[in-house]
Amino acid sequence: MRGAAEKATIVVLTCNSDPVVGIETTTVGASDYVHKDDLSAKTLENVVRRAVERQRALLQIRDANEQLDRQNAELREVNSLLDRKNDELRAAKSLLDRKNKRLARLYKMAHQFVDNVSHDFRTPLTVIREYVSLMLDGLTGPVAEQHRRFLEIVNDRTDDLAAMVDDMLDMSRLDAGLLHVWRRPSNVRDVFEHVRPVLERKAELKKIGFTVSVDEGLPTAYHDPDKTGRVIVNLAVNAIKFGRPGGTVALRATHAADSDDVVIEIADDGPGIAPENLKAIYDRFRRVDTPTQFSTDGFGLGLSIAKELVHVNLGEIRVESELNRGTTFSFTVPTWNPTALVGRFLRRVDQAEGSSTSISLLVADVETPVESNVSDAIDEFLQGRVRGSDLVLRILPHKWLLLTLCPPIELPKMLEQVQNAWVEYRRNTPAAKFPRITVQSKGTWSGKNRASDALHAFAEEQSLAAEEPTGPRVLLVDDDREFVEAMEIRLRTNGYEVLTAFDGRSAVELARHCHPNAILLDNFMPIMGGLEMITELGNHGETMEIPIVMLSASSRDQQESLTRGASFFLQKPCDVGTLTALLREVIAEPIRAGVDGA
Repeated sequence: MRGAAEKATIVVLTCNSDPVVGIETTTVGASDYVHKDDLSAKTLENVVRRAVERQRALLQIRDANEQLDRQNAELREVNSLLDRKNDELRAAKSLLDRKNKRLARLYKMAHQFVDNVSHDFRTPLTVIREYVSLMLDGLTGPVAEQHRRFLEIVNDRTDDLAAMVDDMLDMSRLDAGLLHVWRRPSNVRDVFEHVRPVLERKAELKKIGFTVSVDEGLPTAYHDPDKTGRVIVNLAVNAIKFGRPGGTVALRATHAADSDDVVIEIADDGPGIAPENLKAIYDRFRRVDTPTQFSTDGFGLGLSIAKELVHVNLGEIRVESELNRGTTFSFTVPTWNPTALVGRFLRRVDQAEGSSTSISLLVADVETPVESNVSDAIDEFLQGRVRGSDLVLRILPHKWLLLTLCPPIELPKMLEQVQNAWVEYRRNTPAAKFPRITVQSKGTWSGKNRASDALHAFAEEQSLAAEEPTGPRVLLVDDDREFVEAMEIRLRTNGYEVLTAFDGRSAVELARHCHPNAILLDNFMPIMGGLEMITELGNHGETMEIPIVMLSASSRDQQESLTRGASFFLQKPCDVGTLTALLREVIAEPIRAGVDGA
């Protein structure tokens, strides 16, 4: 019966009172049994109800077991399939690893090839340039005017070849993440003066006018001056190359009062660029068609590298052009404002990386006191150890804040590498007596609020650094290093924080960046003398109120230094007690036109 009605509920009625019979009936398939002597409507109803429920439960258990058996069979099949797939993945991974290693070797070989070719290019170019210079300087005999012009063209084309080599090297290093970047507070005007002679010579050879203008009171920028100079040269050379004889190329630097950027423009009145080509001009190895007869020598890397270097300096590049009217390239470099720089950096990280990348804040400290040239060396070292995508800001002569995108799991290794690299750096330069560096992590943030959290932590660390107790800051400027060393020890002993510089130009930059409470300077120095430095400091609002004490061995400098704006004049050799008393006085209440010949 159970075979014919597999799912039916079966209740057995029996007259046999032997319990073994009841057990046997359920064993062979009955749902329940009841003795006839106990039979009643109520009893039968209860027995049937229990039997139905029991049968339903048994069927559910059986169905569940059957389903479980099917699922187990499917799982065994899936596991078998996964095993086969894992074997295939392991084989594919092994093949991919071999290919990646081969690609890495080829990549390294390619970069090594570029470096070797660049080196092999540079050596003969240097020889060519030197021999041409010998002839131009008249050291090999008189040079006719026409020959001089030919030699200048050779020199110019040699510079073009050298620039192509630089382009190849920079692009290779950018791709490998090995391009050295040293962003720091610097004056854009100095960059202009550095590149100006080369650009004027190129413009003169092409019979093109070249003008330079810089806004008065231009603020200090935060950038790598070498990279900014490369961008200017690439853009200006491009403008000169495509310019018409008799045309003009203008180099300008401007700054709006409400802006955190210095804007650098290179404008020409040349043939212009067609609108459909504007998006392609930054592509590598791409040279757009122009409606001119002039050549487009080069690898097509100049504008691409210019864009990359602007990005490295945390700036943006733009172009406006009109056919037959000219082209204006403009790019920005940020001004020296640590909080704004961090905000800019974090926004750029969000745009480039999304919210998946973690941001860590590190603090680097060195033993104080530290001289300015040592602080510069440490600054360059730290920026060379981090990646170009990280940010390093020197907020005190002995303290740096670093924002890095290094994954948290790799952070301890990075800190160890920095410490070990500095130990090696100190070992290789024993004469410099560099101090120890301590680098600590102050926190790591991820997720959608990471930028605001990191900015808040940076502001807290900057605030704590500003509260560190230090004495009045004095900038000591003299090209006599032994005098500087002795005077620095004396001033530090008297509780002063001392910054040092050995020429006037460096001292002006240091004064604009570090805002000393007073300046002690000599007159006769290289690059920029003391009198010229006094005038330069007086032309800038951020430095014009700094008290200046002129220290000079010549009494003839006295009147001129006071006339130009020095607060006091001391003739060397001077009494240290008089000097320190004078410093206390001018720092407490700046004075003008004082003389002491002690």
